[in-house]
Amino acid sequence: MVLGNAMGCIGYALVLILKDKYYQFASILIFLMFAISINLTNTKLGIKYYTYPKSRSLAYTLYFIVFFVAAGFTSGGVDLLYSLYDEDEELYQIIFSFGLGLYAATLVLSLFLREIDLENTEDIEMTFIMPSKEAIKLKRFWKFVVFVSLMLIIKSVYFHLSGTLPIYMDRTMENGKHFGLMMVIHQIILLIATPICTYLVFYMDKYSIIVLGTFFTAASTMVLYYDSSYIGITIMIIILSIGESIYAPRLIDYTIEIAPQGAEAIFLGIVAITNSLPLIITGVSSGFLMGNYCTENGPKDQCNYVWAWVSGYSLAAVFILLVFRKFIEDKPIS
Repeated sequence: MVLGNAMGCIGYALVLILKDKYYQFASILIFLMFAISINLTNTKLGIKYYTYPKSRSLAYTLYFIVFFVAAGFTSGGVDLLYSLYDEDEELYQIIFSFGLGLYAATLVLSLFLREIDLENTEDIEMTFIMPSKEAIKLKRFWKFVVFVSLMLIIKSVYFHLSGTLPIYMDRTMENGKHFGLMMVIHQIILLIATPICTYLVFYMDKYSIIVLGTFFTAASTMVLYYDSSYIGITIMIIILSIGESIYAPRLIDYTIEIAPQGAEAIFLGIVAITNSLPLIITGVSSGFLMGNYCTENGPKDQCNYVWAWVSGYSLAAVFILLVFRKFIEDKPIS
C-alpha cells in the first residue's frame, strides 16, 4: 500500500510539473496505472486478512459501496469544478492537485497499517507465498483464467454504459444530453441494491450468484433493442445495475475462496484485469457496431441492432459459464 500510494503521488506530481501532454500521458500510464494495480489488489487481499470468513461477504459488499460513493463524489466534484472554471489548464491543474492531495493523505495513513491475519495466529512474516511459476502449474489456475476470460466479455457490457450509450443517445435522441442523469440513476441503484443482494450468499454458492448477476447484466441491453426512449434506457440501467450489484462483490469472494494459500495475490491480480481489459472489447465492438448500424449522419432505423449484438455476445459468455460449469468452476479450498 505504501508503494502504491507513493507511485500515485509521483504520477500526479509529474502531471502537474510537466507541460508536454505526451509526458503527462506517460506519467499517468506508468505511475498512476501501476499505483491503481497495486492498491486494488492489496486492498482486496487485505479484506481477507482483516476479516473472518463469516463476515467476509459483507466486507466486500461494503468495499464496493465505498467505490460507488467515491465515484458519486468524484463525478459531482468534477461537474462542480467545470461549472466554476473555464475548461483550460487551470481547471485540470486543480483536478490533478486534488488527486495528489488524496494520494498523499492515503500514503500517510498507510504508514500506520498493521499486517495481521485474523485466521492465522502465526507471525505474518512467516506466511507462505507461492511463486508464480508454481501457481501456473496448477489446474485450478488455468480454469480460473478461462473463467476470467469469459468475465472480460461480460464486463464489457458495463463499459458500454459509459462508452457507447452517450454516443448512441446523442445520435438517436433529439434531447440526448441527459446522460449524466442516467449515471446518477445507475449509482443510486448500485448503492441500494448491493447490500440487499448480499443476502444471496446465505442461499446460493458464489459461482451461482455470479452466473445470475451476469445474466441480468448481459440481458439488460436487449431492452434498447425494443425501446430506445428515456424509459427504455432507464429500465436498461436499472437491470444492468442490479446485475452488477449481484455479481461484482461476489467475484472477489469467489476468487479468494478458490485461490490456493499463498497465491491469493496472483489470483486477485488476474481478476483485476476485468476492470481494464474489457475497455478494449468495448472500444472495438462499439466502433464496429456504431460504424455499421448507427453512423453519425446515416439512417437511424437500425441503431437498435447495436444493443442486440452487445447482448448476444455477452449472453453467449454467460451460457458457457452455465453449461460448462463443471469444467470451469472450482470448489472453495477448505
